[in-house]
Amino acid sequence: MKEYSASRLGRLVGLGAREVNLKLKELGLLDGNPGDWSLTDEGKQYGEVHNHSNGYGGYAARGWGFILWDIAVAYLLGDPEAHMAEVNEARKSAGLPPVEFPGNQR
Repeated sequence: MKEYSASRLGRLVGLGAREVNLKLKELGLLDGNPGDWSLTDEGKQYGEVHNHSNGYGGYAARGWGFILWDIAVAYLLGDPEAHMAEVNEARKSAGLPPVEFPGNQR
């Protein structure tokens, strides 16, 4: 199921959304430049574009799209389980409850 934005993937591996997108480009999953990304043929195996509009017509019409990724992409970017273990260790030291990792779904 494709439900992870670049930001959300980044939180799993300790990267920002921009870093995630640039790394996805290096991996051959994205093409383009920041603000104008498109999926490559290989990227279409892992991600899908979601297009939205503001619902207006004429001059007021606005549309935008974003890409949602399968969690398997997190494993292409890094080691999400190790990163989440580090995050939870820091949370434990701060007296905060752990966060749950979505699971190993490679």
